[in-house]
Amino acid sequence: MSFKKNQSFYLINQLIQNRKTVSSFEIQQKLSDYDLPSSERTVQRLISDLKDMGLELAYNPQTRKYDFNAMDSTDQTKLLALMVTADFMQSVAAFPTNTLQYIDFDDRLVAKGAHFLPDLFLAIQQRKWIEIVYQRYETETPKTHRLAPLFLKEFNYRWYLLAAVKNGHTDEKKMPLLFGLDRIQQLTLTGQKFNKNLFQSLSEYTPWSKGSIKKPMDLFDDVIGVRFTNEAVQQVKLKFSPEQAPFVQSQPWHSTQMILANTEEEFTIEICVRPNDDLMTMILAQHGNVEVLEPLSLREKVQSLLQKSLEKYKTHKKPIKKKK
Repeated sequence: MSFKKNQSFYLINQLIQNRKTVSSFEIQQKLSDYDLPSSERTVQRLISDLKDMGLELAYNPQTRKYDFNAMDSTDQTKLLALMVTADFMQSVAAFPTNTLQYIDFDDRLVAKGAHFLPDLFLAIQQRKWIEIVYQRYETETPKTHRLAPLFLKEFNYRWYLLAAVKNGHTDEKKMPLLFGLDRIQQLTLTGQKFNKNLFQSLSEYTPWSKGSIKKPMDLFDDVIGVRFTNEAVQQVKLKFSPEQAPFVQSQPWHSTQMILANTEEEFTIEICVRPNDDLMTMILAQHGNVEVLEPLSLREKVQSLLQKSLEKYKTHKKPIKKKK
């Protein structure tokens, strides 16, 4: 698929997400602004392709506009953004000498263990058991695991594999585990397949599923990041400094994010999640620009951690002298 076509997809997606309803003429104008093919026939073909990808677009003959269902198109929206990014990265890689003098990437962009992604993705698609040699950071000796790979998750510049662990000759009846790709030392694909209903049988043993877990990705619906927890889903209310509003709006903390207040004095949101360590990390990373209003248990935990940090600075220490 060409770069121009992917860019057109992305621009149309941006337009309909912002307006929720858009006419063919408005799409033509948007494409024309970026010097992309913008004839009526081209627009109709692009919209047809977007529908084939799963984007929920419905033509309203009364308004002569396309209505967009954002709730049912979240995954497709992510995919379109990735397609454009992939095209851009490919164009950078094609001429590294010329382009790298104008652009710089975070050192963490290419995560350790990312070279395992193609084989893991193939194993997931083909439902093949794998064997990995895994080195936990807390232990000195690596351990070999036989796994049924189920899902890949990227978070905070790291990749994780959700997998069921094989116990002897039977599958353990417990919650699937997460394995950081940066800790995998060796990966072997076996020729043996695991049952296509394996995840469904395992999900019955998750501490909080109550029948709501249908797919591996559902395990992450109620949490931020990759830390599973037995905490109940709670309404978390966060009050930010007003200047943080555009950052939190442009990059929501969670899919359930709702704006409760947006004034010159405060910016308050609510998210429905299971409070976990990754949420705590995000809160503490705000450097005092956010206050936890609810729940009280989370507020008290944040207070305790901040107090613990302050204790480290109460005792005056002389600066370390540099050796001559």
